[in-house]
Amino acid sequence: MSQRINVIVADDHPVILFGATQALSKFSEVDVVGQARQSTELMQVLQKTPCDVLVTELTMPGGSYGGGMPLLGYIGRQYPRLKLVVLTMLENPALLKRLRKVGVSRSSTRRTT
Repeated sequence: MSQRINVIVADDHPVILFGATQALSKFSEVDVVGQARQSTELMQVLQKTPCDVLVTELTMPGGSYGGGMPLLGYIGRQYPRLKLVVLTMLENPALLKRLRKVGVSRSSTRRTT
């Protein structure tokens, strides 16, 4: 019997939020247990919904918690066992290194054409 992985997905773009949720739902061991479109909503979902992994966009605007590195640092301090996966279009090596320092398990570069 495999262990279930509870995931919250956060992105301010509805298409990306939908697509990431659908892609993760294809894995039988993954349960998408919440979604958020900005930082206030994300923090509310995290407070109410136990999860193992947060898949989030790096620069999600809006909400009272801001976004980017400050938000990820705050989440890392509040939920130290939570695994963080960041979706970003940025490829800056210094930024990727900073993401690792705040506890991001993996970052994925999203390309648009």
